[in-house]
This record gives sequence, structure tokens and C-alpha cells, in this order.
Amino acid sequence: EDAVFVVALSHTDDSFIDIIKVALKNPYFQPFMGRRALPIISDFILGETDVNPLESLKSLKWQASLWFMKKSHDKDAISLEVYLDNQLVNKDVYQLRQDYVRSFSQKGRRFGFRYEVRELISVQNPHFSNRNTEHNIFESIGD
Repeated sequence: EDAVFVVALSHTDDSFIDIIKVALKNPYFQPFMGRRALPIISDFILGETDVNPLESLKSLKWQASLWFMKKSHDKDAISLEVYLDNQLVNKDVYQLRQDYVRSFSQKGRRFGFRYEVRELISVQNPHFSNRNTEHNIFESIGD
């Protein structure tokens, strides 16, 4: 469907993040998005920061394709949805999502609940063109 997804990872233990970085940069199997027919490109890591995931996503430039950015040329900023764990922002409004893995067992996979919040972030459109067509041609003629 021509969608773009960006994932930000964080953890309190830096050594655990280092293990994840090594695994992502040198995967044992080809990574893919949901189906094996959709492999991820080799340079899918956009970067590393020392800030929390929400701030990291806010500072990232818009990842849409060029044709989509040009299609939205009349908007200087675009609102994007971000879903993150409630513990990262401590909001009072959240929803429960049952995707916290408790067991990967083939005989009985189990999932627990986690608290998830939805945030909107604004990103700048680099292809915004302020086309002001309001003009008066008779002003250039003079008196």
C-alpha cells in the first residue's frame, strides 16, 4: 500500500541496545516486513540518538517518498501518528494492546497487555510551495 514505517527503539540498559544493534546490522536471516516476499533493504537503520524515542522521531525528517511530498505541496507541515508505550510519556489517556510477548512457544504462544498512547507529531514538508495567486494586475499599470 506504499506506506512508510519508522521504529524507534530504547532501553534502560545500554548493553542490551548494543546487542540489538549488532543483531540488526548483521542479521542471521534476511529481515522482512511481515512476509518473506517483503525483504527490508540493507541500509534500513536511519541513525542513532541519545534522546528518548519520541524526541528522536520528532527530530527526524519526513520519510515519505518524493512524489507524495510533492503531492502535498500545499501543506507546510504534516501531522503523523506515533504509537508508543505509556511509560515513555506518562499520559492519563491510553489504550490496552495485547501484544506483549509472554511466550514464543510453538505449542502455546501467549501475549500480555501493555499500555499504549497515541501522539501526533508535526513534520515539515520540504516541498511546500506557497503559491499565492491573489494579485491585482491593474496595480502594475499605474495612474
